[in-house]
Amino acid sequence: MDVGVIGLGDIATKAYLPLLAARPDVRLHLASRDERRRQEAATRFHAVSTSEDETGLLAHGLDAVFVTAATSAHPRLVTAGLDAGAAVHVDKPLADTGAEARSLVERARSRDVVLAVGFNRRFAPAYRRLAAVTDPPLVLMHKHRPDRPDAVRKVVFDDFIHVVDTLRWLLGTAPTSIDVAGLVVDGQLHHVLLRLGAGGRHAIGTMDRVSGATTESLEVHGAGGTLVVHDVARTEERRGDSVQLERPGDWEPTLRTRGFEAMVDAFLATVGGARPEHPTLDDLLATHLLCETVVERLEALSGA
Repeated sequence: MDVGVIGLGDIATKAYLPLLAARPDVRLHLASRDERRRQEAATRFHAVSTSEDETGLLAHGLDAVFVTAATSAHPRLVTAGLDAGAAVHVDKPLADTGAEARSLVERARSRDVVLAVGFNRRFAPAYRRLAAVTDPPLVLMHKHRPDRPDAVRKVVFDDFIHVVDTLRWLLGTAPTSIDVAGLVVDGQLHHVLLRLGAGGRHAIGTMDRVSGATTESLEVHGAGGTLVVHDVARTEERRGDSVQLERPGDWEPTLRTRGFEAMVDAFLATVGGARPEHPTLDDLLATHLLCETVVERLEALSGA
């Protein structure tokens, strides 16, 4: 299978390239305008070809392409991949507007080409355990960053989107109510809160961009107890006064516990004709449209 990677920054070299290079069924092709990065990555990950841009990369007749470039380049690169007939996996987000995301989804559908977005938390073992709880009445997710306020749209689509997608996934149905609150100072988002409601169930997510540390927690209430996952790995099960703690083994790879390994495997299996495990096109589009709603409401609150 000929697989390309466009963009050779941190997420590519820390997550996608190690997984792809370890697969004997993958012939790896790389593209980047940075010649030094291109050559270093080619040597380290045993690529069979390198190119300066997507045109040169896609000329190799790829079966699939991973887009890990800057968000602003996603629409152009995803479009090029889809038009070339290659299955496309793009590290979140698909695009940083709901309208562009819709256009790309419609393009993939019209060409009958596989399109996936890197929502790795849907594949993390600890989060999948929480997803198995039937009709949870309450889901809470917190994902914080230290001293990193930024433009509203950038924060929501580049980072808070993980919270948005996880809440939608665990809620299990389209929300009938959506509430958004937050603090925007001089165009910079300091914190945001999202509440989704459906049929008496609620999913609430928060992000503080001026917190003292990088933290993430997810908790699901239901089935006579509470399950809590810290930093996508360590699990607590609480029933009454009892607390049972679980953590990955010392030798458990981080890319497995954070869901990247299963996500990449699922995408490549889909490319090979297996039943898709990734979110459907409608599902991934719904996450991006909800992000657009969050942006619009935050901007309205701030008077932007």
